[in-house]
Amino acid sequence: MGWVLMTCVRFGGETFLHASDVQGPISDETQKLILKEKPNVVVLGGPPTYLKGVRVQGPSIDRGIMNAAKIATAVPTVIFEHHILRSENWEVEAKDVFKAGNEAENKVTTAAEFINHPTLLLEARRIELYNNEEPSAEFMKWTQLPREKRRLKEPPI
Repeated sequence: MGWVLMTCVRFGGETFLHASDVQGPISDETQKLILKEKPNVVVLGGPPTYLKGVRVQGPSIDRGIMNAAKIATAVPTVIFEHHILRSENWEVEAKDVFKAGNEAENKVTTAAEFINHPTLLLEARRIELYNNEEPSAEFMKWTQLPREKRRLKEPPI
């Protein structure tokens, strides 16, 4: 939907690659760039499966899963966050990535699980959570402030 940068950090013989918003990666070229860096750990946003057939064509989502699976085969630790976790069925949708990682004896996990926290899928459950606990009128008023004023005033939560 736009352009983003990946970040690669090398330190003490380890390579960490942050590729959060590359959407899978859907692009074969992006997948090759990730593997070229030979990371020990890669953070992937995963393909936006929740947009399949709406804003992103099905074959592109499928390519994103396939490319993430190739990465899981080559990279010891793949951490999913962002796009793919916006779908409550993300684990089913990413089954080929988990299978590829397992077969290569690599780890595929979420950012939350990586730091020993449960994966809560808050974005996937947005409507349910909103219906259960609507934001206060005071908070909604704060959201309508101009950006400059919001930066200066803490949100009333």
